[in-house]
Amino acid sequence: MISLTNTMKKLRTLLSICIFSASIISGDDLYAETINDTWLPTMMSEFGEPAQTSKKLTPLQIIIKRTYINGSRCHYSIESKPYRYNEVFQLPLKADIDAAKMTSYLFSTFGFHLKKSSLLYKTSDSGSDCNDMPEYLIQDGDLIIGTNSGYDFLLYKRKYLIEEMSLKNNEKKALQQYSQLPFDMASYIGLCLNYFPMKNGIPLANAQHKCEPVYYPIVADSSSKDDLSKIVGSHLYVKGGMDGISSSEYDNPVKNGLHPIYLIFKTHKDVILARVTDSDRAQDRDIVPGAYISIKNGKVVDQLNEGCNFDEKFVCSSSNSKQKYRLTESGKFLKLP
Repeated sequence: MISLTNTMKKLRTLLSICIFSASIISGDDLYAETINDTWLPTMMSEFGEPAQTSKKLTPLQIIIKRTYINGSRCHYSIESKPYRYNEVFQLPLKADIDAAKMTSYLFSTFGFHLKKSSLLYKTSDSGSDCNDMPEYLIQDGDLIIGTNSGYDFLLYKRKYLIEEMSLKNNEKKALQQYSQLPFDMASYIGLCLNYFPMKNGIPLANAQHKCEPVYYPIVADSSSKDDLSKIVGSHLYVKGGMDGISSSEYDNPVKNGLHPIYLIFKTHKDVILARVTDSDRAQDRDIVPGAYISIKNGKVVDQLNEGCNFDEKFVCSSSNSKQKYRLTESGKFLKLP
């Protein structure tokens, strides 16, 4: 029995390694090994000083080691490289702050373990106006320390880790099926949708993609068995106000041979927010703009034909940060003054 138990443990370990190698994220241990996620800035400090709470800084969403900050204005690539203390902390070294002192400070201030095996990432931007991103990101499981000079620090925590604190155990698995807020259209298109697997211009249902865990795009088609895909695929979007040259095809798009790609977001207790996108390019047709729909008790409550961006408070703002709509507990999109 002992031998069989050990064998099973080895098989489970081998399976976990294989899953990670294939980039299929399916458990807490695997999440801890990847930087692809939504990271929330929580605290900041300068060396030797106590940490202060960070409230105004932008969450960091990383997909395939790329990220947008402030919508489409600032695009960063993130390069992994071997961690070397003397590269990141050049200035502190000149002031005789060695690795032992820095390790002690970061642990006592943030609970961050700085070690030789830490994961190091160097960021680079694509625009001269981009200055919102630390030059270096050092990862320790579910924590990231961002720094520019080696003296300034910004602590990020993995979003799902924070959300799990308020969830029951049986709700944690469901958390991984939702895309993450805040949601930015430019980031979604640039980091995920443009790379979605297609065949002959048709989005592939059940295809493996690399948008997780920030986005979980789902394709609704004639083979869909789940209730949400059936709701998304049969909804009358034109009746809901969708406009566009080819929009008539989006009254019951699946029946018309189309394959909507949609995301779902966890909002109020029994309201689901979905972003529906037209990506079919198999025919000579114009792509329709897409829409948000709210679903409650298995029915579509309301439709929002806007490309605005939803935050964690369910407020949808334009690219210039003007608040336009709020999703209410009833499932209605309330227009804001």
